[in-house]
Amino acid sequence: MWRKKWIKSTVSKTVNYNRFQVQIPSSKRYPLPSALADGHYTYNKKMAKCISILRGINVGGNRKILMKDLKCLFEKLGFSKVETYIQSGNVIFDADEKETSGLERKIQEIITETFGFDVPVIVRTTDEIAESIANNPFWKEKDADIDRLHLTFLKEVPTPEKLEKIKTIIFPPDKFEIIGKDVFVFCSAGYSDSKLTNSFFESKLGIQTTTRNWKTVMKLHEMVV
Repeated sequence: MWRKKWIKSTVSKTVNYNRFQVQIPSSKRYPLPSALADGHYTYNKKMAKCISILRGINVGGNRKILMKDLKCLFEKLGFSKVETYIQSGNVIFDADEKETSGLERKIQEIITETFGFDVPVIVRTTDEIAESIANNPFWKEKDADIDRLHLTFLKEVPTPEKLEKIKTIIFPPDKFEIIGKDVFVFCSAGYSDSKLTNSFFESKLGIQTTTRNWKTVMKLHEMVV
């Protein structure tokens, strides 16, 4: 609907109206759309594609959350294009904000309110997942075995002091390397037999963590690109 609010000009020029640029030809009068005339408008925001990684759900019959219910919760928060991947709690969604800490807090709060138990939540953007894949030193090795590789996601970057301390701890032949908010893990005999667990890293770094095998990491990346 058009409303009678006019812009008049004697020369051709571009007028900035809030976030819009309106081209006004010479000696012509053109009405603004009613939304613009009233100072209200909508525009297409660039949505951020994100991955939410939950820890410790649907393990041994404890803290059970159906993926269809989890998907509904994310939609209730206003997220769009919500998809889930396997039962361990991986959710891909579009959000209108890129501040992952705020997203983590919102998701964690609504899960607690709905199901009555706390679930650690870590969110990564598409770019962050791509960077993690590019940074994995064990994946770059010529004879890399994808079944031996895992990624432990950290809620935040560890302090330099704690990083220095944890570097002195070794469990050969298993190995790990911390880069930013990622712990790249190599388990020679499988993750279940390794001491490089979420509990180990949480106790040494004082940061919430959750871990996915490298096949899952690659699949999540494939789903968001």
